[in-house]
Amino acid sequence: MNKQEFLKYYMAGQRVFNGIVLRGVDLSGANLERIILNDVNLSNTNLVNANLESADFSYTDFTNANLSGANLDYTKWCGSNLTNANLTNASLTSIIFDGANLTGTNMTNADNLTGSMKDAVFYNTIMPDGSVFTDPHHAFLIEMWEWELKD
Repeated sequence: MNKQEFLKYYMAGQRVFNGIVLRGVDLSGANLERIILNDVNLSNTNLVNANLESADFSYTDFTNANLSGANLDYTKWCGSNLTNANLTNASLTSIIFDGANLTGTNMTNADNLTGSMKDAVFYNTIMPDGSVFTDPHHAFLIEMWEWELKD
């Protein structure tokens, strides 16, 4: 699905878009409140200053996505991959990051990081205060996985 088709369906009232590919699409400033994008490829997508409040992004790939300044309040990210995603200056009130991969995610100056982060992977994750956080348990597993890939 291309950007024009996606936005046309959204403007017509469709809110559920499961399993689609929107890799590298520029959706900066878009109002996609309450959208459901489960198991979607949004890698390298530009969502700067987008309104994504109350969206469900479970099992979605946000690798290298730019979500800086986005409204991400009340969003659900269960099992999603946010490796190297940019969430700087984003609003993160009552989010659910359960099981999400936050490896290299940058949340510098993100507002109000609250919610659930059960089993989330924190590895070189930049927190809202600028500190870098790595969960020691996940660091060991990731380093073992990287070591196995080299062989």
